[in-house]
Amino acid sequence: MSKPWLSWGIVVAAALVLTALQVVAGPVVEILLIVVRIAILAALLYFVYRIWRDNRSRLSWLSRGQKLLFYGAGLIIVLVVVGSFLISWTLFTALLFFAIIGACGYVMWRLWRETEGWY
Repeated sequence: MSKPWLSWGIVVAAALVLTALQVVAGPVVEILLIVVRIAILAALLYFVYRIWRDNRSRLSWLSRGQKLLFYGAGLIIVLVVVGSFLISWTLFTALLFFAIIGACGYVMWRLWRETEGWY
């Protein structure tokens, strides 16, 4: 049986350690955070690849315009996530980030759902 409090405890402990290390060894923590960002991006790209690979026959039923819209929305999501590592975060940029991700995700979901009865 999984224990969610244990998972959250590990996340909180890691955050406390990183915060403490940032005070003592700032440059080392910056390098570690860059490595973590790259790992998160690699995991996200692998997840998207696996979903695409499992559903490519289903997506082949889309028209050319629908495919362009679907893959364009996916490309925008990847660009926004990669670009998010380069910007300084404010409330506005965070809201804009989630709005773009949500809108593109909705477009992709709607196009994918349209293919349910086609094959």
